[in-house]
Amino acid sequence: MKTIFRLCVVALCIQATLLSGQEQSYKVGDKIDSDVTVFNADGEKVKMLDLVQADTRLIYLVILGGPSLNPERGSGGIWCEDSFNDLPVSTYNYFNFSQKGVLFVPVVCPPVYHERRFGYDKGFFMQEQDSENDFLKGFQAFTQATKDLQKQKIIPFDNVFFDPHFSLLFNHNRLKDRQNYPLKDVSWLGRFKPEGDTQIYSTPTIWLILPDGTIVEGPFYGNRYSHRIRKITYTVRDIEKAIKRHIF
Repeated sequence: MKTIFRLCVVALCIQATLLSGQEQSYKVGDKIDSDVTVFNADGEKVKMLDLVQADTRLIYLVILGGPSLNPERGSGGIWCEDSFNDLPVSTYNYFNFSQKGVLFVPVVCPPVYHERRFGYDKGFFMQEQDSENDFLKGFQAFTQATKDLQKQKIIPFDNVFFDPHFSLLFNHNRLKDRQNYPLKDVSWLGRFKPEGDTQIYSTPTIWLILPDGTIVEGPFYGNRYSHRIRKITYTVRDIEKAIKRHIF
């Protein structure tokens, strides 16, 4: 009887894990799906691996929070306080390695679970379809605000990409009703969200990926800078050493 009970508990735990979607998180050694897609500033979909160039030796993927449209909310114009405060880590590596075969792919995300707090319409990014005029209008406002942050040197990268539907770090435990979610059927949905991470957003998260899509380092995540939670799980030197392991 005890054996049957244990088997039932194990089965329930496995089922709970499957329902959470977190067993789908990428790990070191995995290859990312070939159709992982981001948006450029013109609203065009771009496959991440299509960004690889002939001299690319390593992809530095950093997924971070983007602009807040509410001046009273956010840090430095960015809705995610941790993303803002962690930017010096990626800035340092960008200045040191962007001319040494490291392709930096910064992906900016909206506050999809707290849109109104940061000046966006509720449900806008998680329900609208890419082809609808309202979505395109809102997306343009989001990208323009990002360009403003680039001009102010708050976001240091020359080229920035976007994940308006928050698909890379999609939280399977957060959005229960996906009926109107535009990317509900993609195989890579949420697979960049670190396994076991209980944060709602997980921004910022950094991965190091080979040009063929193989993940070799990461995820680097969990740095918290608020007055409520202060925690450092990785430093600029940790990522610098990881980059050097794969380009030298």
